[in-house]
Amino acid sequence: MKSIWSSLLRVASICTLCLASTGFAQTLSLEKKTFFTTEDIQVSFTAPANYPPNAWVAVVPSEVKHGNTVLNNEKNFGYQYLKGRATGVLVFKAPAKPGAYDFRLTSEDNNDRGKEVASVSFTVTAPGATITIDKTTFAPGQDISLNFTAPASYAPNAWIGIVPSQIKHTEALNDENNRGYDYLKSRTSGTMVLKAPAEPGAYDLRMNDEDDHERGHETFSLSFMVK
Repeated sequence: MKSIWSSLLRVASICTLCLASTGFAQTLSLEKKTFFTTEDIQVSFTAPANYPPNAWVAVVPSEVKHGNTVLNNEKNFGYQYLKGRATGVLVFKAPAKPGAYDFRLTSEDNNDRGKEVASVSFTVTAPGATITIDKTTFAPGQDISLNFTAPASYAPNAWIGIVPSQIKHTEALNDENNRGYDYLKSRTSGTMVLKAPAEPGAYDLRMNDEDDHERGHETFSLSFMVK
């Protein structure tokens, strides 16, 4: 009997060590990925209960390098502390500037000890920017007929392109990795026909307010599949 209890205690110890080493899941999640400027955004989080109260979630432009607590501190567009909670929902205002952003969870508000441990990306668009399609799956090379609306303030070379979904959401990367595009040509609404890529996979239709790597921003994204 003693040997059985010893074995059970050893198993329990091993399980405890496993839990201690793996910890609690560190996640951020959103119900959708596109928001209008200044719209309320609800972001759900999970975090280890032993995080300090000043573990924090911040809104950071997607082009800012990940894993650098100093940059997340310097470049954020708003943040909130977890205050010792292991799960919950935080409500932020979307930035006033359209573009690609992340929510980033940092384990501690300390530039030396804090680590970025989770992130989730989203896009902020100006009201009036939309793309719609009548289906979300296309054959390779098939015509994709889309409808769009756009603010009148967009540059004449504002554009919509097809970009692999895994590419980060910035105008410069959209330009470098697009699989076809067309300009809006100062139109605030209209239709456009693009060819589905020859290679199957997950893609986005991404609207950009200007064809300029420094001034342009992605303002809307809609996903579809090629197969």
